[in-house]
Amino acid sequence: SIVSFMRKDAAGNFVVVEPGDERRAYLSATYGVPCIADVAELQGADVVLLAVKPQVMMDVLKSMEPLAFVADALCISIAAGLSTAKLEAALPVGTHLVRVMPNIALLVGAGATTLCAGAWATDDDAQTVRDLFGCIGQAFIVDEDMMDATGAINGCGPAYVAALIEALADAGDAQGLDRALAEGLATQTVLGTATLMVERGQ
Repeated sequence: SIVSFMRKDAAGNFVVVEPGDERRAYLSATYGVPCIADVAELQGADVVLLAVKPQVMMDVLKSMEPLAFVADALCISIAAGLSTAKLEAALPVGTHLVRVMPNIALLVGAGATTLCAGAWATDDDAQTVRDLFGCIGQAFIVDEDMMDATGAINGCGPAYVAALIEALADAGDAQGLDRALAEGLATQTVLGTATLMVERGQ
């Protein structure tokens, strides 16, 4: 189940492919997760999370071509702007692919994620990915033609909210408030308003 998969004592369920020595050492020491340097070293996986920059994604997929298990795995892409069709063209025919657009608030368990299924992904695949990202926020299944629009909201939105908080704090600062007080008031006001809207359905 997703819950047992995500338990903190289940680090053995994961293998991270990370080419950087320093980053591998950090991930292994901090999270206790096994780390390898090269994707060619992978022996198998039920789920493959493709979390790399869009500009290197196609090279990563090419390096995965010899890995037979990929055709039977659930592949999840977090590469912004790359359609499922483009990704599927570089994966074995029939690969179950789900495209995901999360945001930075995942870091505090309050993420907003949208996702869409590729040509061969099933409803169960999409639900599995929704459940996975739902563990660290809220996740929504959408049609692929909505992914760019939703990404503009949840992907870019945190920067706009941060700019609003900064502007509110600047206004308080200009009125003579202590900066820490102004920032605290602004941040709590935005947090409280969002909580109110969610809990009251406003």
